[in-house]
Amino acid sequence: MIVVIGGAGYVGSHIVKTCIDRGHRVVVLDNLSTGHRVSVSNRAVFEKGDFGNAHDLDRVFSRYSVDVVIHVATSHPDETKQVRHIPQRMQVLLYKMKEYGIEDLVLSEASYMTGLPAVQQFYQQEQMMIRKLLAVSKLRSITVRACHIAGATEYLGEDHEPEAHLIPRLLKHSLRPNEKLILHPGFEGAYAYVADVAKKHVLCAERLLEGKEPTHHEIYGHTATVSDIVAVCRSFGLRPDISYEKSALQTLPTARAWQSLEEIIYSALRWHMLHPNGYEQNLVYR
Repeated sequence: MIVVIGGAGYVGSHIVKTCIDRGHRVVVLDNLSTGHRVSVSNRAVFEKGDFGNAHDLDRVFSRYSVDVVIHVATSHPDETKQVRHIPQRMQVLLYKMKEYGIEDLVLSEASYMTGLPAVQQFYQQEQMMIRKLLAVSKLRSITVRACHIAGATEYLGEDHEPEAHLIPRLLKHSLRPNEKLILHPGFEGAYAYVADVAKKHVLCAERLLEGKEPTHHEIYGHTATVSDIVAVCRSFGLRPDISYEKSALQTLPTARAWQSLEEIIYSALRWHMLHPNGYEQNLVYR
């Protein structure tokens, strides 16, 4: 059985769907601070709780026969929320995994660029502390690292409040224009399709389940500037009222991409048009 921590979130809900589609039994542990209960497939078991709470972990790890944990609750930081105590909560999780004999962990790590030096430094320090904890834990772990994750699938999309990511901010603003939207160069980087990133997490979990050696996985996708993203949105007939700074974008390695940048953004646009109010309580995803 696979436990997906943060499985009610944007990336996590896609991971849960992929796990189920590939025949795995899934338990979702999520405190719903940013996730949505209705985004979790009813083919998965849902347990409300926090990965930094020892009692919540005891409840899940004692109730289910857990083979591997996929942890996605630390990825893609919201620059409006710096204090998250992630390393301390991770320490609790790693301790409990060892206590219950769960040796395999897939960890999602965002190489996220905020464009704000103080915030960026905060997250880099946080990730460094987590890496040190992993090294000490001696668990069999794989870290999946991605930059900007975007797009949507039929039922699952990106719905945060407040929204910190470029593409949903642009789309929401274009569909419901209000004041001018100000964008910064920190949104430049490699954009990967959310379903591809989810599949990579699950493939890594399967690698551990098969007893293969852990390895580090980097995901790149399509390199794009802020103006590139805006241009694609405008090609769909959207007219966002924006202000942004242009900057030189360093060349990034580009791995195989299943979806083009246009297809990624269009999938997100379609989801936001079908769900103008984001996730609603009457949505039932099966």
